[in-house]
Amino acid sequence: EIWIGYRSGVGASRLDRKSGVIKHFRHDAASAQSVSGLGGQTSISALYEDKSSAVWLGAYTADRWSGEGNVFTHFPVLPGQIVPITAFAEDKRGGFWVGSAFGISLLDRTSGKVERFI
Repeated sequence: EIWIGYRSGVGASRLDRKSGVIKHFRHDAASAQSVSGLGGQTSISALYEDKSSAVWLGAYTADRWSGEGNVFTHFPVLPGQIVPITAFAEDKRGGFWVGSAFGISLLDRTSGKVERFI
């Protein structure tokens, strides 16, 4: 797979190299499972494939793609607030770090719990 994220508000695209099919992902206000967005737009600031092969998009939350269709799980770093995500990283202990315009956070990918650092 090849992923391309667009900062211009048009979302992300995924190329399936086996089939040659390109799938486009953009925020859909009618679907809570679509990639996060604001006002119908989705700007992608970070893309990451973690050690378990899960694909993460840094939009207005940390969005984990399910691997099927247009289904994303959202992990807000500041609950109740829209925060642009700018980076992802994993440490050697398996910690998953999320960078945003408001600092860095440690995200528990199972529970969704976020510990924020500055």
